[in-house]
Amino acid sequence: MKVNFPKSVLIALLCCASAGAQVPPAGVGLLASAHAVGDKAASMVDPVSGAVLYRLSDRTLCPQGAAHYYSYTPQFSPSGRMVFTCRYDATNQNLRHQVVYDADFKLLYADAGAAAGYRGDCTEIMWSTVKETLYCLTGTTVIELDPFKKTNRVVLDLAKKTPLMDSAGLAHPGNRALQFIVGPGDRMTVHIQSGVNYNGSNVVGIAAFDANGAYAQMLVPVAGDTAPSGFDEVQFSQSPKGRMTLVYGAAPNFSYTADLSSRVQFDDNHGHRGYFNGSNGRSYKVNAVNNTLTGKRAGQVGQIGCVVAGKWRPAFALYNVETGKKEFEFNCGPAPEIIAGDHFSSSAAPDVWFGSSDNMIARYTAHYDASGNPNQVTTETVTSLVGSNQKICGYWAFSRANSDSTGTKALFDSTAGGGCKTDVYVVAIGGVAPPPPPALACTLNGNILHCTPPSGNPFTIVVTEP
Repeated sequence: MKVNFPKSVLIALLCCASAGAQVPPAGVGLLASAHAVGDKAASMVDPVSGAVLYRLSDRTLCPQGAAHYYSYTPQFSPSGRMVFTCRYDATNQNLRHQVVYDADFKLLYADAGAAAGYRGDCTEIMWSTVKETLYCLTGTTVIELDPFKKTNRVVLDLAKKTPLMDSAGLAHPGNRALQFIVGPGDRMTVHIQSGVNYNGSNVVGIAAFDANGAYAQMLVPVAGDTAPSGFDEVQFSQSPKGRMTLVYGAAPNFSYTADLSSRVQFDDNHGHRGYFNGSNGRSYKVNAVNNTLTGKRAGQVGQIGCVVAGKWRPAFALYNVETGKKEFEFNCGPAPEIIAGDHFSSSAAPDVWFGSSDNMIARYTAHYDASGNPNQVTTETVTSLVGSNQKICGYWAFSRANSDSTGTKALFDSTAGGGCKTDVYVVAIGGVAPPPPPALACTLNGNILHCTPPSGNPFTIVVTEP
């Protein structure tokens, strides 16, 4: 191919090409994701933290945006693979594929459901916490997908379970499962929706189950849970004993074992809690402290009891999930210790978890005294090159950072690519960014420039005077 170029334009082109592909320091939204199986997601180094940012989706791969479900869902597999939902049809945002990247950030499956032999729609895609398979939700069923073995199976069908019965003897058959969450050891929870309301809500109960057939269910609000506001959600903590948290609209909240017994009360507020296991042998929940200022409205929390009490900046605490007791309170200092505390992650790595806010991702580390009691929480900014503008774009534009099993990678959503559609990114602490693409190799023979780009497809340019 021959193209005529003025010499001045040619010089500018060659200067740029010889430097390799450059991304502006704040240009995370300009990165490209992988577009074909085997391609690698583009990355850049955060100039402040040194962490490496990878973009896993863009408008070519996912024209209507991409997202994962929440901060406490396993979006990383045990081996470090990543999964999220991609809205792949430019004309219909309700059409979804489940995208899988390998641990080296190469696109592995653009449609993991189809690879597993499943052609239907499913949402809330998550990894198993014990093997390299996926779980997702559709209607009343939870499905396990194995794209590697090209198989799928139904794990749970609420429609086939005995309906919940209230104290008046009224049946509440499940007609839909909601807010599906996979926890440690592949213990799972769903909300049970029914066409027959209970206590003014069509979310009538919860179910706790696993991939091997264990199942328990109960009505919510649970009789005896004396919370002042209605049921909100449930998920398993990181406790190896299988203890879950039932969250109400305001404090107190409660914890149960996997068979929905052994109730424990937490004196904390409604909030986006995180979970981790301590190196001291205890399992913890991170949450806002229940120091309500006025009206008992969720979120109106202040640093009551702190030396410097900020009226609208909440204090947070570590709660032992087995006892419900608060063991350490933090964010009480004169300077903010919490820098990204709007959502916390559930982390399988000991002592660490992630947090996210509108404009940054942070990692937290718990420290202990000689007796093994927590006595400090330190915070580090992992990256501030994110822009998830919840205030303009709405609730689901928020980042909600997840943690991998090592506590060194966080997967999160961001609107940094522009507009209010989110894309999926990963930030890796201590990662190594790939070198820039090789320079364009050109030789000049008279007024003919012969060039070979990195793709290997040579071309020629005829140089003309302006």
